[in-house]
Amino acid sequence: MALQTSAYGILILLSLAGNSLIIAAVARNTNKRMRTVSNILIVNLCVADLIVTLCNMPGKIAQIHIGQIWLVKGMFGYVLCKVMGFVPYIGATVSAHSFALLSIDRFAAVFFPIKRPITGKVVTVLITLTWIFVFGFYFVYLHSSEVEQYQNITKCSLNITKVFHTEENFNRFVCAEFFVVTVIPLFISAVLYTATMVKLFKRRIPGMVTPANASYTLRVNRRIMKMLVTVYAVFFLCWCPSWIWVITCLFVPSPHGKRAICTSTQYHIFRFIAAYSNSAITPYLYLIFSENYRRG
Repeated sequence: MALQTSAYGILILLSLAGNSLIIAAVARNTNKRMRTVSNILIVNLCVADLIVTLCNMPGKIAQIHIGQIWLVKGMFGYVLCKVMGFVPYIGATVSAHSFALLSIDRFAAVFFPIKRPITGKVVTVLITLTWIFVFGFYFVYLHSSEVEQYQNITKCSLNITKVFHTEENFNRFVCAEFFVVTVIPLFISAVLYTATMVKLFKRRIPGMVTPANASYTLRVNRRIMKMLVTVYAVFFLCWCPSWIWVITCLFVPSPHGKRAICTSTQYHIFRFIAAYSNSAITPYLYLIFSENYRRG
């Protein structure tokens, strides 16, 4: 119990410090040199990570010590239950869609360097639409979250019968959710990142024949791609244990009852700590790969 609490406490501190530094580096850049499309999307990723940090991790610490008991009473407790049944899903989903937008931006920058289709205004609109879509998609969880009494114990839980009526319908929604908000954007990112990397690293850095600025642009694009692919890989690895649990326990029926992975307390602890570690690791990858962030 103490070890889990300490782990979450360290992750919260690292995430708050790291993500705040990245956001501040872009926000306070007076000459707007860092207000690029990629950096705007990276800030969006940092905001999503802060949501995970502030909304998901404290809830897990509370569960460690008091279980599923809901201590907040009255109207505030009712509203907070609604929010906490809804917001924790937002961060990781926005991150997955931000990776898709980043991959599209990098693909466009390398394959269409003269006419960049994604500008600062366009990316602002896309980010706004992403948040609206994610909030709309998960509104069903806000509607279904309720404070209820179970054997004289107050709990905040998801009442799936309120919207889905049956567990089978709920599982269908979870399946659709997994593909729409996770698989599709991450697949798009993987395909476009691969195409962009192949294009960049097959191209030789020009010598005396090509202008020096072309050589510099190529080097910058390669460096940015290395950073973004590393961040993408870390996100994938950190969240993979949770996705394995979802696929194994919700999508693949077992004729012999629940699989061990579905009921294992140790795996449950591991998958959440691994997933939330991403929010603490990612901002420091930006600092490692980018001198601009270190200066900022």
